[in-house]
Amino acid sequence: MNKKNIITWVLFFLVFFAIMQFFSKKAAPVTPQPESSVSALEVTSKKDSYASGEEVIIKVKNNTAASIIIPSKCPKNPLRVLTWIGEKFEEKGVETKVKCELAPAVTVQPNAEANISFNYWNYSLFGNTGRYKVEFDLGEGKDLKTFSSTEFTVVEAGFWRKLFRTALYQPIYNALIFLIS
Repeated sequence: MNKKNIITWVLFFLVFFAIMQFFSKKAAPVTPQPESSVSALEVTSKKDSYASGEEVIIKVKNNTAASIIIPSKCPKNPLRVLTWIGEKFEEKGVETKVKCELAPAVTVQPNAEANISFNYWNYSLFGNTGRYKVEFDLGEGKDLKTFSSTEFTVVEAGFWRKLFRTALYQPIYNALIFLIS
């Protein structure tokens, strides 16, 4: 290769890289919580923002000395999901046709973390863009405490994600569905 071809490829790469940086979403910086605000159970989303169609994962951290069991509510979603409608958060619940052995109860050991995936309920619960949070009730009767997650948003998918879904994912998925049926 001569110098002219190398320079052309380097310029092409730099322009392509600049375009990719322009269209990619920047994650908001996560601010750590002060140590004094640590509660018995911390419920947070893995990310501050999810693209529509991206799997939502909630992290539950047990800061107690006892194990905590998050029961399976299958075929309903595992935790209470709240969405911002108008001027307040409202509960949103769905049921899906899933084999319940695929969504077992989750045990969070003392001073450990567990991830709860909304994979089977993702499109039904988080299909619309907007603000969301998740709640979990622990205890019974007078000892009932509600733990809320940090707010997170679901935003419209970016240009490259839409292009991938339209050009590759959907045709292959539809072809497989056709072959199976």
